[in-house]
Amino acid sequence: MKFFNRISYGLAIVIFLFHNVKGKPTSTAYDALTVKNCGKSLVSSNFPDRIVGGTFALPGQYPWMVSLREREDHGFEHVCGATILNKNWIVTAAHCIEYQSTRMYEVLVGLHKLSEEHASTVRKYKISRIVIHEDYDDETLVNDIALLKTLQPIDIAGSRGYINGVCLPQNTKDPSGYATVIGWGHTKEDGENSDTLKQVVVPIIPRKICNDMYDEDPDDEIDEILDTNICAGITGRDSCQNDSGGPLLQKDENGITTLIGVVSHGAGCGEKFYPGVYTKISMYQEWMTSVMNK
Repeated sequence: MKFFNRISYGLAIVIFLFHNVKGKPTSTAYDALTVKNCGKSLVSSNFPDRIVGGTFALPGQYPWMVSLREREDHGFEHVCGATILNKNWIVTAAHCIEYQSTRMYEVLVGLHKLSEEHASTVRKYKISRIVIHEDYDDETLVNDIALLKTLQPIDIAGSRGYINGVCLPQNTKDPSGYATVIGWGHTKEDGENSDTLKQVVVPIIPRKICNDMYDEDPDDEIDEILDTNICAGITGRDSCQNDSGGPLLQKDENGITTLIGVVSHGAGCGEKFYPGVYTKISMYQEWMTSVMNK
């Protein structure tokens, strides 16, 4: 199996699902996990073509996007995407976390270009707590989800809209339709990172169809797509190395964005017949609540 992390194949995906949602969602107990004005962006999205050879996002278009950085000999280096939930917590993929020490990681928020980490919109935060799902399996990537708590609260209010938390699902229904992927990952397999945040539109693939597609994989890279997963992507439209952990999002008719998944794994980048696989957020909200309340 090709795991989409910094060592093998990382998916940096943020996905905006075009979904026909009417009116404002009903409040749930999960609202406490997010911020009051969650899911709002400075920029109205004009959905793009593809991240593998795709188009650039605009500054402030995805204010919940996070660059997760790991300590290297020369300093910190971008290894994965992640998503802001609220002023204290960020969600990413468990396979992005190679070390348990909080000193090994930092996050950048309000970032548009990897080379502009000192831009006026960017804030850097150290990590005070790492929580990997207790049933995470690093071979099958089941329960591929982790929460990071920042040492200092994320300054959402003072960010002029360049930093914000995303909303969370109101139910556990399987998503359908189209979605948008974003990230700083490779623009082609075994290529270089994109300096500027990029974006792509991909379809959501029903789980049964996704399982049938992977059953045809001669390399047997994926064992099974579970009800805790979401599949998305088609040939030539995918994300690539170095951005696992990024968000899969759904956008309603009012422009409010909800996190529905976390980029997990798959087979290569935009490979024929093999969609990307994501951790389904709605199946983990009780776990997230219990972690944040401890």
